[in-house]
Amino acid sequence: MTRRVLIVGGVAGGASAAARLRRLDEECEIVLFDRGPHVSFANCGLPYYVGNVIVDERRLLVASRELFRNRFNIDVRTEHEVTAIDRAAQTIRVKDLREGSEHDERYDGLVLAPGAAPIRPVARGLDLPGVFVVRTIPDTRRIRAWLEAPSRREAVVVGGGFIGLEMAENLVRRGLAVTVIEKLPQVMPPLDPEMAAEVARHLHKEGVRLRLGEGFREIEAAGDRLAVRTDRDATIPTDLVILALGVRPEVTLAQAAGLAIGARGGIVVDERMQTSDPRIYAVGDAIEVRDVVIGQEIILPLAGPANRQGRVAAEAVPRQNSSGGQVVDLSARIRRQSHLMISTLLHLFRLFPFLCGGHRQLALENLAFRHQLAVYKRTLTRPRLHRTDRLFWVGLTRVWTGWREALVIVTPDTVLRWRRRRFREHWTKLSGRPPVGRPPVSAEIKALVTRMAAANSLWGATLV
Repeated sequence: MTRRVLIVGGVAGGASAAARLRRLDEECEIVLFDRGPHVSFANCGLPYYVGNVIVDERRLLVASRELFRNRFNIDVRTEHEVTAIDRAAQTIRVKDLREGSEHDERYDGLVLAPGAAPIRPVARGLDLPGVFVVRTIPDTRRIRAWLEAPSRREAVVVGGGFIGLEMAENLVRRGLAVTVIEKLPQVMPPLDPEMAAEVARHLHKEGVRLRLGEGFREIEAAGDRLAVRTDRDATIPTDLVILALGVRPEVTLAQAAGLAIGARGGIVVDERMQTSDPRIYAVGDAIEVRDVVIGQEIILPLAGPANRQGRVAAEAVPRQNSSGGQVVDLSARIRRQSHLMISTLLHLFRLFPFLCGGHRQLALENLAFRHQLAVYKRTLTRPRLHRTDRLFWVGLTRVWTGWREALVIVTPDTVLRWRRRRFREHWTKLSGRPPVGRPPVSAEIKALVTRMAAANSLWGATLV
């Protein structure tokens, strides 16, 4: 029986997992469910669609259902919501939002990419006309339609984070007077205060009114306008309110299925994006990831990490081999191949002049320069260098030297003069005295060049 992998949610993480999985396995059946009308869109561009920086809505669409079907043979079902997971039976419950019908779908592997939902505080007036969140393309359509009325002249943005400031920027571009309410004493909480102060100065320069250290309480209707009340008993009249208080991981489905939820409120996954159920994987804004700096689990609701997590999950999902029997996991092999590719590229950089044709004298002096410089580096600095530092220095030197040698076939004379000058500078700096004459070429280096020149004929090139 053909293996079946189901993906819940599209956009960045889910769509990347589906496309990567198809490239790794041409035989398995892949079905992607999304409760929205679009499977993959640029949600980072939504504020700029409101501000008319992006004029055509189609530019927000990264991929369509037709593209997934025709190019990847992936069955995409938009406006289908997954309401439950039966882990014992390995099935999910799917509701067709257009027809209202429900049915079960079997899976061998399941990838969850439900994303995150905008935070809506417990407050009055959140359902009044003119109050919006920014998450999907339909949200931006409603905001754009609301702004069409000529009487819309003022806006309040609740929240001074990424989305809040992007919306403030674009509302100013649309000609509105914008007020930003932020409960913390600075905008952009992830930034250091000194950096956030520069952001605040720029906002003031652009005419944005900032109310820092002031929290949001409620919204009231004031005739055909709105009134935002803060925790300092201030009232701000406005025509439009954007709630940008951050996002919260969508874990309702995973929690109901009994999957482990972390202290930050996200789905717990390992380095392979595997959840507490070995057949279920999770990616994107709904998961917790380990911060490499502080060593703690965090929520990272960004498109870039979600794309990479989707690819990691696709490589980890077990698949069938070509005979349809044994299930294999390609993730470890792919990692090994990546390391091999990087190592091979480093060696090719070092051999570039010999593979493409170069100058024997320049090659000899290059090798002599590298040999002598390495000897003096090792002699003078080894006691002060940690092993990791030495390895880093050697790796960096190899890459940089390879790029410099790549210039040999373009301007050999110029590079030779530059090489000699750099050799004298390094020799003098490291040894404390200038070199006498040209760098000596040892018999060992000459033998190495001879062997490389002989081997060069295998590549169809001639060493001149």
